[in-house]
Amino acid sequence: MDDYEYNPREDNLPESSPIDNQLEEPKPPVTEEHNKNNEVQNADEGSDTVAPEPKPEKESLTLQNNQNFTPQTNGNEFISVESHIRFLESLIPMMTTLDTPTLEEDQLRIEKTIEKFKEIGNEEEKIRMNEIRTSLMTCLLIVERSAKKEIVKKEDTTSLDKFLISFHQFLVTLKMKELDSFVARVKHMMKELKVNDKKFPIKKVQMALQSIIEIIAP
Repeated sequence: MDDYEYNPREDNLPESSPIDNQLEEPKPPVTEEHNKNNEVQNADEGSDTVAPEPKPEKESLTLQNNQNFTPQTNGNEFISVESHIRFLESLIPMMTTLDTPTLEEDQLRIEKTIEKFKEIGNEEEKIRMNEIRTSLMTCLLIVERSAKKEIVKKEDTTSLDKFLISFHQFLVTLKMKELDSFVARVKHMMKELKVNDKKFPIKKVQMALQSIIEIIAP
């Protein structure tokens, strides 16, 4: 029998290509454990990312209001011995400026009181801010009520404007914010007197200042 070489075309069968004969390697199935490993790896890769710092919380409006709150005094508190001494010391220049002989004894009395306060304090002569206001108001009212445009010639008089200038300087020297209303009132009176000054008896000067001394240096 002759050698016969088989030809697939004779059976009308398609020739198989080399690619068809190659077997693809199966891909490993995706398991739950594999997914977890990927998640851990992704988390590790993102660990270098810096998280934004939390912003500090704003202070509440109530706290801010408490910080800005300044307690108000009602005037019943005693002033310090230092303020008491400064008040008395500020009186002396005003009394000297007015140059009234009747005030010499009162000035000596104030000087002795200052020495006493510096040595042993003012425990027995403490004063409140309301008492200071009362004494200043009394002094100002006495002068204001006594001042007139025309006055009896026989009486020794002084200028109201001159007195108020000294009184204003006295108040400014005290540096007490509680007395700002008095400073404003005196400045207003001085402005009005620039046009028409008034006169008042010198004896009223002593009476007005003594209304302060009797309370501040009893």
